[in-house]
Amino acid sequence: MKINSLLPKAFVAFGLAAFAVSAQAGPVPMNDAVAPADDLGMTISVGYDTDYIFRGVDLGDNLIWGEVDKSFALTDQLSLDLGVWYASLAAQDYDELDLISGLSYDLGQVKVGVGYIWYYFPRGGNPDNTGEIVASLSSSVGIVDLGLNYYYDHKLFNGHYIEATASTSIALTDRISLEPGVSIAYDIDYNTTTSGFATVGVGLALPIALTDNATLTPYVSANLPIDVLEKAGD
Repeated sequence: MKINSLLPKAFVAFGLAAFAVSAQAGPVPMNDAVAPADDLGMTISVGYDTDYIFRGVDLGDNLIWGEVDKSFALTDQLSLDLGVWYASLAAQDYDELDLISGLSYDLGQVKVGVGYIWYYFPRGGNPDNTGEIVASLSSSVGIVDLGLNYYYDHKLFNGHYIEATASTSIALTDRISLEPGVSIAYDIDYNTTTSGFATVGVGLALPIALTDNATLTPYVSANLPIDVLEKAGD
C-alpha cells in the first residue's frame, strides 16, 4: 500500500498527521527525526489515520503505521525504489507488513514505473498473505500532477484495480502548502466478482515544514463508493 500521490495509501475519512524526514542511515511520506546535513537519502515516516480504507474498502478504525523508504539512482533516468510499511489497527487483531519494490524511469514529460508489493499479515497465522504486480504512469500538466496506477493481485483475488489521480500544490508560505487531490478507481474482479467503477476519492493536505528535514502533514480525505462497491455495500 505504497503512497503514490497526495491521497494517502491509508486513504481516510478524516485522516490525521504524520512526519516526513530524511534520516542518515535508515529510513517514506510523514515522520520525525533530524538528519545531519550529509544524509543517505532515506525517509522515515509515521502516521495515524482514523479509518483504514484500502482499494476502496474500509478495513477498520484507528490505523497506526510506520514506513522506511530508500531510492537508488541506477542511471540518470532509472531508479530502484525499496520500502517497508508496517501498520496496526489498535482496537483489532490486525497487523500488516508490506514489502515494496519498484523501478521507475524518467522519460522527461512522463515517468513510468513497475513494481511488486508483498502483503504479510503476521497475526494468527493468516493464510491470506498475497502479492500485487504494480505499474504506473505520472506526468504534470501545468500545476496539476496526474497519475495512473494499475494493481494486479495474482494470489488472493486474482483481480485488477486501476486508479487515476490528480493533485496540485499551492504554496501558502515558504513552509506551508495546501494540496488538494482527487482520484477515481475501476475494479475488475478485485473487491467484487464483477467489473465497474468502484470509488471516488477527495483529499486535502496541509504539509508544514518543521525543519529542513522534517514535515508534519495533517489531512482530511474521503472515500466515496460508487457503482460496483456501492451495490456491494462496501
